[in-house]
Amino acid sequence: GKGKWAPDSRITTTFANGTSELLAGKNELPAEESTLNVKVDRGIAMMRERAWAGNPFFLRLDFTEPHPPYGSSEPYTSMYNPADIPPWPNFHDDLKDKPDAYLRKRQEWGLEDKEDWDFWRPIVASYYGVVSQIDAGVGKMLDAIDELGIADDTIFVFSTDHGDPTGSHLHFEKAGTMFDEVFRIPLLMSAPSRWATACRCDSFVTLMDLMPTFVDWAGGTLDTPVDARSLTPLARGQKVENWPDSVYCESHGEVWGYFSQRMVRTKEWKYVYTPHGLDELYDLQADPAELENLIESDDHVDVLQEMKARLIGWNDATGDMFQWDWVRNNFPEPISPYSKSEA
Repeated sequence: GKGKWAPDSRITTTFANGTSELLAGKNELPAEESTLNVKVDRGIAMMRERAWAGNPFFLRLDFTEPHPPYGSSEPYTSMYNPADIPPWPNFHDDLKDKPDAYLRKRQEWGLEDKEDWDFWRPIVASYYGVVSQIDAGVGKMLDAIDELGIADDTIFVFSTDHGDPTGSHLHFEKAGTMFDEVFRIPLLMSAPSRWATACRCDSFVTLMDLMPTFVDWAGGTLDTPVDARSLTPLARGQKVENWPDSVYCESHGEVWGYFSQRMVRTKEWKYVYTPHGLDELYDLQADPAELENLIESDDHVDVLQEMKARLIGWNDATGDMFQWDWVRNNFPEPISPYSKSEA
């Protein structure tokens, strides 16, 4: 986003060719002049214009923040004391039992010598400050909905496109790994009771589910099938028969080209398939920080087989690419994501 970086606040890393990359800093722009606040104000102006017209409208507002470089304006810049921020449980990950590309990502970002948590404290504090500035902007949007008198006819949805390691596993930025810090993101909804009820849903959902949800809310129908399901019953706190008890994620190598990975995750386990490298298996109950890769553990052979079956089941359900015999000969019979129910 738009930033006027205080010179003495700049925290950088250096790439192999000597290029310096800004990771975080203090934005000297007044908060009301920041890109984030300008977008909020313009969004509210658009809502006001459409509310006065009395017609249905759809407004999508995208913040660049908290994408790096992190830099909020005051008072958010000073909101979090770096000295009070403890290291992540997985900050010291040697990556020896992870795919080689995970180490390469660390190396290419120039982070191998950034093993002192004191380097990361102000970065994380800056990240928290930006998140709090976003939170204030979201609050301003919700207040405007109330002030415009449209709360009884308005659905508000907040999410993000991805997460960020911010020093976890000694990584930075989004791409190149399958860790929860990147893939587990927020999804919040506020709506009148005919559309949603106050609840916390622990079912697996994806951003793709939002499209059929919006169509459903608008009273429309889909002419062709999609790899997603409407969230309307979940938003009402209802259990859905045959809702998947796992989630499937794909990575096509944004950084290095076709660095292909697939991941299937249940509430207890995560399996990552890396065709050209080491696979991963994590016990998320005992090891939520994803530090110990159990892929070669003799004690987890049965779990691994089930997770591989789940992954190839998702592959088939979504029309994914792993169809060749010499790939499938190394997988068990598929388990369809729709063969199990949470009900």
